[in-house]
Amino acid sequence: MFDDLFLIEGRMGRKKYIIYVLGIYLAYFLMHCIFNLSINFVMESSNDNIGIILIAGRFTLFIFLNILMFILSFKRIQDINISGIIAIFCIIPYFQILAIIALMSLNGAKLGNKYGANVNTQVNNDEENFTLESI
Repeated sequence: MFDDLFLIEGRMGRKKYIIYVLGIYLAYFLMHCIFNLSINFVMESSNDNIGIILIAGRFTLFIFLNILMFILSFKRIQDINISGIIAIFCIIPYFQILAIIALMSLNGAKLGNKYGANVNTQVNNDEENFTLESI
């Protein structure tokens, strides 16, 4: 399931995109809360060095999750049959939510396009090949 998470090539269906995006936002929210609690606890104990490391960790987490959002949106946009470079809008802070909601609501191309085969039929073909080879 996670084998294609970091690859830019290919397409991503709407269902898989929604699951990944919700998972990323949930992970970001939980990690943000943990980092904030840790930073507040450390700052009260007057240990500034650890606080700076925690703030840098929170910033690194934010950058990493934005890179993941770019990759997922890039693949989802290719599923709609548009150039994936438009995914840059999915990492702009105030435009991000609107772009992600639009990507969640648009249907992908029914047939294969220049970015790959239809995601749903590709899964069905893989299942048929698996059953034929296993017999």
